[in-house]
Amino acid sequence: MSKKKSKKTRSHDKGLWLITEGGNWIEVKPSVIKSDNIIPQPAIRYGKPYVEGKPIELVQNATFPVFREDHADLIKTRFAEIDFTAEKLFPDDEIAETRYSNLIGAIVTVSQDIPLASYTRQMVDRKLRLVEEHQKYQVAGIDEGTGREILTEFPYLTKTHQIREWDDEGNLKVLPRIYYDLWLTEKLYELKAQDDAGRFELVKLMEKLENYPFPVYEEGSPKFDGDGEPMISYEEGMLYFDGYVASTGSSQQYHAFIVPNRVQAEDGEKFVFEMKLAKTIKKFTNLMDVPQEGEVPVTVPGKQKPLVMSSVAEMLLKVKV
Repeated sequence: MSKKKSKKTRSHDKGLWLITEGGNWIEVKPSVIKSDNIIPQPAIRYGKPYVEGKPIELVQNATFPVFREDHADLIKTRFAEIDFTAEKLFPDDEIAETRYSNLIGAIVTVSQDIPLASYTRQMVDRKLRLVEEHQKYQVAGIDEGTGREILTEFPYLTKTHQIREWDDEGNLKVLPRIYYDLWLTEKLYELKAQDDAGRFELVKLMEKLENYPFPVYEEGSPKFDGDGEPMISYEEGMLYFDGYVASTGSSQQYHAFIVPNRVQAEDGEKFVFEMKLAKTIKKFTNLMDVPQEGEVPVTVPGKQKPLVMSSVAEMLLKVKV
């Protein structure tokens, strides 16, 4: 009679384990959380100033050497060292072109031993001609007929200066705070009142956001109670602003989320407002089902409780003929 093989216990020195107060060891598998870029950086191109009726001619950065001030003198010295002087070149000689080619080759050869002062970058067109004037363009899409990029003028955005609880169109710009951690932080700021009167107003806003009166909607419309009053649901809230611009001239926009935080300091309770700028949101790919009442782990059948029918009649209903 063959012996039943016992299940090998996985070593606690491998993998990742969470240990509860009751001594339960739970092995978990970490996976990098993916994200969706909700507000991607627009593709940027550089080109000559737009002329109506003509296609935009693109330009690009090119690197040029910056020679030392004594570069020419050093070349003359090196030429003398290899006995290659200007007196040896005769314009009316039959091999003048050959001599000229030799001169160019000599310049290249000796220049390799002379260190440059630095490098500089300048804009050039497709024929490598220097371009004095150029501007930014934004890729708006692709022309399906030609396959070429459609360029529009670069939007030089202005820094955001106002964030409202209700916008000019009457839309509420407050969301439940439970969504705050879904957004991945790009930049994080703390907000402090500029004067003492503002400090008192921020406290009022903090207390309101801690128990914010959200209107209840049903199928996109406000829901009313039996007395005809709009129904309200109270929960923690956060201000948000879509299209926040951190600096003037930038093309990048963010979602801004503003939340109050109470801090227990040595000299008493303090508070501060925190503003998070984000453009990506977490994308979970390993969500787990919450166990339902009566459900048991399928990996430990030995601990499964027997199914007890409430009556014989109920048991008979389960019998298939």
